[in-house]
Amino acid sequence: MTTSESANEPANERANEPTTERTPDPDDNAESTVAGCVRLTEFETQAEIDAWLVVNDDVMGGQSAGGAVFADSVMTFTGTINTDGGGFASLRLPIAEGTLAGVESVRMRVRSDGRAYKLTLRDSLEGRDNRTSHQAAIPVSTPGEWEIVEVSLADLDANVFGRSVETEPFVPELANRVGLMMSDGVDGDFVLEIDWIDLCEA
Repeated sequence: MTTSESANEPANERANEPTTERTPDPDDNAESTVAGCVRLTEFETQAEIDAWLVVNDDVMGGQSAGGAVFADSVMTFTGTINTDGGGFASLRLPIAEGTLAGVESVRMRVRSDGRAYKLTLRDSLEGRDNRTSHQAAIPVSTPGEWEIVEVSLADLDANVFGRSVETEPFVPELANRVGLMMSDGVDGDFVLEIDWIDLCEA
């Protein structure tokens, strides 16, 4: 499975903030990939890092800030939510159509601050509003600790600018973007660390 940058994404949205040090985790070398899963990214190469894009609510006049910091093969999604006029921050990874063909879930190793994060996906289904984002909660249960979580594509809900909409179900084989979003309606700082992301079949 491969990733490719979308020609429709502005170049100035790249998540290329400077890296910072992090405290090593004793389970960093734990077994990760399981049968039926393929690694989408583990943030080890510059190409993997450069492919991520930042899209925050300033595109609609908001004041939230968010971005990615990369260190030791971990991506840290961090920033500050401001619900005055907006209230979201996101990271997006363009992928080649076909990357999610046969995929039923997305599996990640994460460490969160306890806030409510979402996995987001977009497809190119003909006739679908291209603003549509298919979203599902990332089921973190132990804030402050590394854990492996899994999001089923069957749990995705369609949204446009944060409002639920009626549309055709998400089509994995037509997926062209995967991402992360913070939009929990609460002002303040947020931090989510991601060690790797896997795509899993049944």
